[in-house]
Amino acid sequence: MEAPNGFLSVVFVAHRWEGDPVNAEPNKHSQVAWHPVDKVPVEFVSTTGAALLNYLRGGPMVTAEGF
Repeated sequence: MEAPNGFLSVVFVAHRWEGDPVNAEPNKHSQVAWHPVDKVPVEFVSTTGAALLNYLRGGPMVTAEGF
């Protein structure tokens, strides 16, 4: 979703997954990869990384960070 003054990040949690991740939009994303939850890459998209870390720490599921 695009907006004139920002964007909306929607993050989903999967408790089980089979198969290999595939970058289906290489013109939009540099890579898709699995990482341990205690080693979120520094290069991670900041808002998505914040949502992931909030979830892992039991924090808020909705945030207006950056707005």
